[in-house]
Amino acid sequence: MKLNAYEKMMVNNPVRARMVERNLRTLRRWLPEHRFDEVLEIGCGFGSGVLAIDRTLRPKSITAFDLDEDMVDLARKRTAKAEARTELLVADGEHMPFDDGRFDLAVEMTIFHHIPDWRAAIRETARCLRPGGVFYFEDLTRPFFYESGPISWVMLNYTDHPWDTIPDRDAFVAAMQQSGLTVLRLRDKFVPGWLDGVAVKS
Repeated sequence: MKLNAYEKMMVNNPVRARMVERNLRTLRRWLPEHRFDEVLEIGCGFGSGVLAIDRTLRPKSITAFDLDEDMVDLARKRTAKAEARTELLVADGEHMPFDDGRFDLAVEMTIFHHIPDWRAAIRETARCLRPGGVFYFEDLTRPFFYESGPISWVMLNYTDHPWDTIPDRDAFVAAMQQSGLTVLRLRDKFVPGWLDGVAVKS
């Protein structure tokens, strides 16, 4: 589902852009030998992820999509000077319009909990990765929204989510495994329910 105005303000700002770049530097430290030529970003927002991928991973091409047409238009303008070949389009994470095995790397940063059928999004991600391809994920699970004190209060009162389908940690990991993704790293971040990690397509 699309972000509301408050959520757009939360994710489309310089602080979040720096966090995204730090995430990708972490990915590079975790997998220093991997070469990511064809990269997919799931949920491009206003383009900070595309720019961070371009600077940090130096791929040949970056394909990115978002459900929000206005965000994609903005991202196209902001990423016009990226060194990598870029393609930005409007699409749905539950039905990704890409061939099987196209990408070396798929990146999603706090996107899947917005998707009602997030399991379908994980299956689609796995489908679009080549064998040996890497999935970097950062996402928010149920404790973030229900067990994190003031943060939970803000999220419940100011954000729009498919509340009945937000995953828990175990379900998220199980869905990756069921989709043929082997989890190599999984860590909790600053707040309960905020996690990131890396999985590889077997």
